[in-house]
Amino acid sequence: MLSELKRRMSDTSEDGPALLPATLILVLGSFGYMLYSSTHVYLMEQSGKNGLMDEMTCKIPQIQSRVAEILGVYRVLTYLPALFMAGPYGKIARIIGKRPIMFMNVTSYTLAGAYFTAICYYHEVFDVRWIYLTPLFDILGGGDLILTSFSYTYISESIEQKRLSAFYCKLSAGQMAFSFLALCVSSILLRKHVYAQCILGGVTLGATIPLCCMLPAKQEVSQQSSETSSLLSTIPPLTPLAMDLEDGALFWAIVKSFRTHARHSLSGFRDILYSSSLSRTTMFTFFMLTIGYGIRVVFIQWPSVTYGWILAEVHVIISYETVISAIILLTLPTISHKILKPRFGGSVSEVDLFVAKFSAVAHVVGILCVGFAPGKVSYIMALTVWKLGHGLIDALRSYVTGLLERKEDVEQLYLGIGMMETLGGMIATAVWSGLFATVLGKGYLVSRLPFMVSSVILLSGYVCVWVLGRFGVKKSKSAGEF
Repeated sequence: MLSELKRRMSDTSEDGPALLPATLILVLGSFGYMLYSSTHVYLMEQSGKNGLMDEMTCKIPQIQSRVAEILGVYRVLTYLPALFMAGPYGKIARIIGKRPIMFMNVTSYTLAGAYFTAICYYHEVFDVRWIYLTPLFDILGGGDLILTSFSYTYISESIEQKRLSAFYCKLSAGQMAFSFLALCVSSILLRKHVYAQCILGGVTLGATIPLCCMLPAKQEVSQQSSETSSLLSTIPPLTPLAMDLEDGALFWAIVKSFRTHARHSLSGFRDILYSSSLSRTTMFTFFMLTIGYGIRVVFIQWPSVTYGWILAEVHVIISYETVISAIILLTLPTISHKILKPRFGGSVSEVDLFVAKFSAVAHVVGILCVGFAPGKVSYIMALTVWKLGHGLIDALRSYVTGLLERKEDVEQLYLGIGMMETLGGMIATAVWSGLFATVLGKGYLVSRLPFMVSSVILLSGYVCVWVLGRFGVKKSKSAGEF
């Protein structure tokens, strides 16, 4: 089964050994995460002191505002460990390699899900706000930022750049397919066997732990590449660890490194940000797009409150979203190769840039349609328009990767992008959750204020994408001069 999946994803004769395990970690992680996250709203609704309640009685603004506030605080807290631990873990990875960090990451991710489930299960014993301690598990491993950044770095090192955009689309489509499967399972288990769903999510996340052992060990970086990497040269130098990593305990090595380098986490981020105008523009673009796209945190409660759907029905609609996303991501490589590439003179970068611009416009229009959809059918159609822009992040990531020349620069930029996405996600979660809880039930236009603000932010993201296109023009002109 694994060999067949690898054959379908790409040509095995040309790919590195890290491609398969890194891909499976992301895909299975999407399945497990969706099983967990799809239970959050339901579990918060059912966390009253009087035990379980009928779901339809939970649709009143008072309860939904409370749910939005609790989950908003929780989601904001989940971003903090990744934001502050990314720097130290990035430095440690250059000493011991990325594989041990990935192993700790997925292990802590699994334990965090188990803790969240236990608090909700014993909601009559523990205040549900004990879930606020869940992000402490992300201190060991760096959270989703490190998982995503390192996985994408492994992938970019294992596949040639001209095939990178198409592979990203296939990868995202695979994640969408498994998310769709998770939502189908959720629509069946949520109302009757919600904790069985949580257990299944934990087992799935646990299955990614042995996959980390399939990742290649640390590779030595050549002296020449270390000296010529402009991004790495801006990072504050490491102080050698006082203990031998091979003989000492890994845990104490990490603790000692944190004590020495935690203060450099934000300074390292600042150095990456100011290393070049390309880095600044790229990271700011991802920051704006993450904030605008972050309005998705209200996509579960909004249709439930506005159209009277129960959560199981909302998950069916979200399943429809994933199907549309998967179709777009699977057909996009063919459209890019057969239709767009000949029109842009065979330039892969120009195709990626066009897809990013089109997707950004689709998001701007789609979010307005979602907010102002008058009925259930029009809401589903609005989601379709919104999902036409699902190829934005993959196309943009592939485009900026093509502007870089060294793998070290790619790894550092991916880490910087991950930190900006984490910061943007934290701000977006706080803003959209708080704004949604405030405007809920305040009137037609006022209640749709989050969607209008999101459209303006996404429009700003489109402008940033256009500015990034100028860097490609400059690179083409420089290459033409030689």
